[in-house]
Amino acid sequence: FNNSAGTIFFGGPDIPPKIYNQKNIHSKVTDPNRHYFELTFLFHLTGGYQDESFIPYLEENPEYFITGFCLGLQTMNVAAGGTLIQDIPAEIFGVESADAIVKAGRNNLHRNYWQELYEDTLLTGANLHPIRFTKHPFFMEKVNIKKDINPLVYSSHHQAIKELGKNLEVTALSNDEKIIEAVSHKLYRNVFSVQFHPEVSALYYDAGQVKFHPDDLPNSFYEFLGKESMDFHKNLWKHISRSIKKAVRVQKSRDHAT
Repeated sequence: FNNSAGTIFFGGPDIPPKIYNQKNIHSKVTDPNRHYFELTFLFHLTGGYQDESFIPYLEENPEYFITGFCLGLQTMNVAAGGTLIQDIPAEIFGVESADAIVKAGRNNLHRNYWQELYEDTLLTGANLHPIRFTKHPFFMEKVNIKKDINPLVYSSHHQAIKELGKNLEVTALSNDEKIIEAVSHKLYRNVFSVQFHPEVSALYYDAGQVKFHPDDLPNSFYEFLGKESMDFHKNLWKHISRSIKKAVRVQKSRDHAT
């Protein structure tokens, strides 16, 4: 913390459920030591319900930048004392087999289960689905996005936020409003996170051909996304860039003072 201006938490495997006081019923834990480190660091940065008396490091530097993608959002939530849905199809829709899951429809799938039903090398493991913004002003004011648009996002996960961690506020939801897609911190304005993957490079140029459904015509993620959704992603990265630059300026001032 003393030698950085911010931290980005990326995607990865499932968090051990015992950390958020649940039995493991649907999680596949493959890298627990990574989670122990990241969760401990994030708790020290922003605090959580685990210890209400703890003073977060960001009280020393409220402009410190933190964002997360996919697992990064889940880590931010668990570090703040929140919990997770261990498997969206099983716990939200009450189904576990791929052929039953796909009946929820493309807009409600958070990864591509058609890939488990057909042998087709063009079938992608991810899904592009729409999100909805809440009344929270984050995306409208900071990302400069109109509230009534429903941009497509690149999604590849089976877990999600269940109970919110301390001082986190919901800024976006899935199309069916069952899954939290984005959060921001109530006290620290440079702390925010999303459940999807804006960092996937194939979204930003006309790369290889993919399919979501076996009957789809192959196309690139770039073409599937469309202009409105592309503008959303670009604006999000502009906000991330501005936030990082501001955090770096503050850190340089702190370094100079010491």
